Amino acid sequence: MKLSIRFVLIMVVVLSAGIVNAGVPEKADDVTNHLEFMGYSVTDSDGEYLRATHDTHVNIVLKAFRGGILLTAYMGGSSYAADHYDDFCELVNGLNANAAAARYYVDSDIDLTIEGYYPGKYDRTQFSVYMEAFNLVISELAAEYDELEKYLD
Repeated sequence: MKLSIRFVLIMVVVLSAGIVNAGVPEKADDVTNHLEFMGYSVTDSDGEYLRATHDTHVNIVLKAFRGGILLTAYMGGSSYAADHYDDFCELVNGLNANAAAARYYVDSDIDLTIEGYYPGKYDRTQFSVYMEAFNLVISELAAEYDELEKYLD
């Protein structure tokens, strides 16, 4: 029996729908406890995502994504960023050249968006290593702060 390409594509979409964006990460309590141990204040947004704030690290949103955890931080873009969009994007591309465990992009609201992906289920040791690498974004941003400051609110 020969399967049509259309049928195969439909099945791929249907079967993968549950693993793309499924709310809070698996083992959300363990992730929350870990982040709180690291000094974050964590709130659950009605099972849709976790919001983690910190005094010295970027504030992040965490949610289940493709069998792992997607971490996202937003930094509001300024009117200068909107007026100098191409220059802002060029600066952000430069940040990506040195990124360790995150990627940077400008979203549709002209916000600097920082994303990182932790693959797989929560593991205390591996999550610690990942968060240490992800938190390097502070030093990456600090290295470009003089130029970056005018683009951010």
